[in-house]
Amino acid sequence: MITSRQAHIYRVWADHYGLLPLPLTEKHRLYRYKANKKLAEKLGVQQEHIRRAVYKVYRCLEAGELLPPEGKHCPKCHSKNLHQLPDTKAGNQQFYCQDCHHRFVWFE
Repeated sequence: MITSRQAHIYRVWADHYGLLPLPLTEKHRLYRYKANKKLAEKLGVQQEHIRRAVYKVYRCLEAGELLPPEGKHCPKCHSKNLHQLPDTKAGNQQFYCQDCHHRFVWFE
């Protein structure tokens, strides 16, 4: 399963190397292990984290899985039909999916 964070890393990685996220091409296969320092600084993670995320997303896409949509969405059903709930005690914004009735906190 592709998480929203992995999908974000993959989209930024693809944009950095001038690739479209989908459809997968031979160039995606050649670049899947590349991650330079400039890209790592842009995402705020280590290069190895980028390589692992891109490789996992690549494998999932090859197996027929879809990328989750950009922006806030339900992690369970990927719906964008969300309702905001009051903040948690820690100050995080809660959301409620009106399609599958799942409650969650969205971290970006």
